[in-house]
Amino acid sequence: MHEGAALLEPGDPTGREKRRQLPGSSRQRGGQRRDVVAVDPDRPGEGELLRTVRSLNADASVHGILVQLPLPGGIDAHRVIESIDPRKDVDGFHPLNIGYLQAGLPGLSPCTPAGIMALLDHYGIRVKQSYVMDKNSFRQEMPQALGGGERPIYFAPMVEDQMINHDLDFMQNINRLVAVRISPLELIEERLEESDIKAYRVFSSSAKSWEMRQRPPRRWVSP
Repeated sequence: MHEGAALLEPGDPTGREKRRQLPGSSRQRGGQRRDVVAVDPDRPGEGELLRTVRSLNADASVHGILVQLPLPGGIDAHRVIESIDPRKDVDGFHPLNIGYLQAGLPGLSPCTPAGIMALLDHYGIRVKQSYVMDKNSFRQEMPQALGGGERPIYFAPMVEDQMINHDLDFMQNINRLVAVRISPLELIEERLEESDIKAYRVFSSSAKSWEMRQRPPRRWVSP
């Protein structure tokens, strides 16, 4: 029996064209089957979609389910996502998987950010398992009930104009940024050269910044 993943395209008017671009509605690669399950766009009812998800949940040959968002009007996306077996939730949108991710507990990693992290690492760009903290940070105004005043949010560095690389065209009109929970990058020069990739500094933190290291979760995904 070949295990596979199912992609649901409910009510997508371009779904038929996408499927025509595939060599059949079912593709097999490396011993794994990948199916595109199209829910009739003329009848994209929530009940039909929920029944399809439950059927895939019960199918032992399917180990991953991804519902293509956004959903047509009249369908509760939250209800559909919650109906997916958390063990087959490829996007990692099920509340249980979101909770595991936030707590750093082992579970199913969201496929898109995990794939991006693997791609960056392949080309020599590693996201360090830490956060950039900065005394030059965003300051939150506190309500009078909590004493008033301002509270520095060290994990939200204020990136001032002089720390921004204005030589890059897309950064020329940006003179200030607030970065939230960012991780420093580590460049592997050998891999960058092999891939003929040139890295540019976009912005940096202030001289008052530091790196807060933490024990990385078993399935680290950069925020």
